[in-house]
Amino acid sequence: MKEQRIDLIMKEVEKHGIVSVSDLMKKLGVTRMTIGRDLKLLEDSGMLKRTHGGAVKNDDLNLVELTHLQKKNINISKKEEIGKLATDYIENGDIIFIGASTTNECLLKNIKNKRIRIITNSFYIFEQYKGNKNFELILTGGAWREKSGAFIGEITDRILSEIKVDKSFIGANGIKDNNVTNSNKEEASLQEIIMKNSQKNYVLIDSNKFDLKDLYTFYPTDKIDGIITDSRLNPNIKKKYEKYTKVINTFK
Repeated sequence: MKEQRIDLIMKEVEKHGIVSVSDLMKKLGVTRMTIGRDLKLLEDSGMLKRTHGGAVKNDDLNLVELTHLQKKNINISKKEEIGKLATDYIENGDIIFIGASTTNECLLKNIKNKRIRIITNSFYIFEQYKGNKNFELILTGGAWREKSGAFIGEITDRILSEIKVDKSFIGANGIKDNNVTNSNKEEASLQEIIMKNSQKNYVLIDSNKFDLKDLYTFYPTDKIDGIITDSRLNPNIKKKYEKYTKVINTFK
């Protein structure tokens, strides 16, 4: 499947920094033309840079804000793993906030036999789970931001400022030292508001987003209760960030 090919290509790029078309053809068992289309898609998304005969890692990745659809089609296995890990921190009867994030979209699918109340500013999370009888879903409303599939702005901020939750699960574009960051000022604002109104805060983030900083810092790393990430996190990076907070990348 296309999504699986994209995921494997990005794993190879992250691991080696460079990939060749011939190696990818062997690993994936597809034609040169298919690999070429996949690499073009990833380059157009800002995920890598094509070269003659292959591609290299995009070192400016943290400066590129991808659309919701682009994000949804990359690092799929990482997001699934993070979503499963995060369910260990949700209990029956919890009131939680789930922020707009393609990683967060994988969270609720793993929750079974728990009745929870969910506040979200994500249109896609609302649409995906509105039929689940165990979930009481509240969609904030506000100004629609198509690029991230989120409701943002003054109305959203006002609603969230009046809400108290047990736990928040937030996505981020990067974590750099004591800074949890995002690319959009209004999204960063609402994330800061709800995290101040939550008893516990968890940031869900792919392992490749550590040591990357985006435009807006919305929360200090040492004030969150845990970073939930995938098992591919470099042990040295994990050790570095455990000075700030709990880093979760294995099951309880």
